[in-house]
Amino acid sequence: MPDYRKRRLNESKSSPPLEPLRGRQLMRRDRVSAIHATGDCVLSHGRRVLASCGLHGGRNWHVSDAAVSGWSHPDSTAERVCARSPAFTLTPGHFVRVTLIANPSGMTTVMIPGAGYAGAGVKGQVKIEVTYVKGATTKVIPHTISIPESSLPNGAQPTGSGAAWSAIYRRSHTFFPADVVNFVGNLAAWVDGVTASITISYIGSPRVLDVVVAEEPFALGYDVATSDWIAPMHATGDGGNLGQLTGPVPVIRRNATDAAGGAEIVMDAAARVGQETGPVLMFASAWDEGNQNFQSTETDFKSITGTAYKELVGGATFSYSALRAGWSASSGANARRVQDSEATSVMRDKSNVVPVTCYIYGAMSTATSSPTATVRFETANHSVAEVAIPVGTGYAWRSATGHLRCGLGAQDPVLLQVRAKCSTASGSPAFRWRYIVVAYTPL
Repeated sequence: MPDYRKRRLNESKSSPPLEPLRGRQLMRRDRVSAIHATGDCVLSHGRRVLASCGLHGGRNWHVSDAAVSGWSHPDSTAERVCARSPAFTLTPGHFVRVTLIANPSGMTTVMIPGAGYAGAGVKGQVKIEVTYVKGATTKVIPHTISIPESSLPNGAQPTGSGAAWSAIYRRSHTFFPADVVNFVGNLAAWVDGVTASITISYIGSPRVLDVVVAEEPFALGYDVATSDWIAPMHATGDGGNLGQLTGPVPVIRRNATDAAGGAEIVMDAAARVGQETGPVLMFASAWDEGNQNFQSTETDFKSITGTAYKELVGGATFSYSALRAGWSASSGANARRVQDSEATSVMRDKSNVVPVTCYIYGAMSTATSSPTATVRFETANHSVAEVAIPVGTGYAWRSATGHLRCGLGAQDPVLLQVRAKCSTASGSPAFRWRYIVVAYTPL
């Protein structure tokens, strides 16, 4: 049987002690071993937000407080997609977790043949579907979270001073296949190189304040003899700490022929954690809670026309300006790589640059002129990444890699603006979009 090691990552950990490795001290193996014993705690930085949706500043719910009159409320069973994400490569040892907060759900409608629309009771659900892919194997895990119903007439929202705050519900769920986590051999096969794509849908009339889908550290499991490693496994077989080692090597060796005594594992861990793990800088959905058509089964698109660059949400024509509205890209500061963070690095005021992949879920409208579009992501006049949208009418994820400016620290404000233009005005083409993602991606 293979020799497996497993380490649970969601246990509390302390920072690795660095003092034993300071200068002007005798070189001793036990000091190095003390560092490696807690080295894998850096994986806790993998809590990346992968998708989100909700009220997000909207003034009104799309769920009415009034009595049912025709198709005046959402359908009681139809799924309405409000957010999608492309396939993200998860941090090793992580699975996807969703957390949401919501107010009581509202009234729904149903179509009764020969009688028209009628109230179908108070109901609200949020469905999250996670698709994990590892090699040629795909695991689709759906989960539906029910939100308590409003007890007021017509399923109305809470009224009165502070009533909405006092009626907030919080729910969460972790998406991991039971057959993966219950046996360390399966966990070893699914602990690394896994991608996850997410779809979030509303069913009925949920009043969702916020839904956040993030990756969560769970456990590491590796075949000692054959696997590539992400972290030093200075632990017993069940994940416990070995304490002070009395043997000749500071960490477990990769295999019997690893003459370096485990140093290869340490170097691999430092390189991969420092260069591969980074945040999703931005996630945006065209879903507009106050104006969304509840009869649509997908987020209502927003569109851009004309050959001049226009801002994607409001449609205004302007060049990049830090004085105008946009999204924050400050989390890019958390994606700085090891080779960019040494004490000898040249600090250029508040500027830092990170490699990114820009995604947009959109399509071109039909026109006789075979139009295309260009979507431009900017964090400064000199910091631009562009995604080309080809001719066609089908919605799909389009992406491009590039580099964008961000701050040196997460507290440095960074404004990200996204604009688009069509290649021609002939035939009145339009570029339509629903979801946008900017993610740190090592190049």
